[in-house]
Amino acid sequence: MTTTLDFFTPHLDTVFTAVLDGDLLFPLTLFEAGALPSHPYPGQVRAPFQLRFRGENTIFLHQRIHRLRHEALGELEIFLVPIGEEAGRFIYQAVYN
Repeated sequence: MTTTLDFFTPHLDTVFTAVLDGDLLFPLTLFEAGALPSHPYPGQVRAPFQLRFRGENTIFLHQRIHRLRHEALGELEIFLVPIGEEAGRFIYQAVYN
């Protein structure tokens, strides 16, 4: 299955839970999902898009693939990059291209 923007859009403003160190759970809220500029090429499997998650500043997630659980989507592995802080919360981005 190819993950697309349409896969995530219905789940804006819902919680994805990062599973850390086996049993430590850390909630992240998906607050933005949007298309990125597209430059089609042969074999392209999806239009590029980004996701942005907001998490508490009690734990900092390093740039890497994180296992996330979601009530409706199940378990996903998503490469998250910390991109800043806003109102005392860390912001993380995932880019699909």
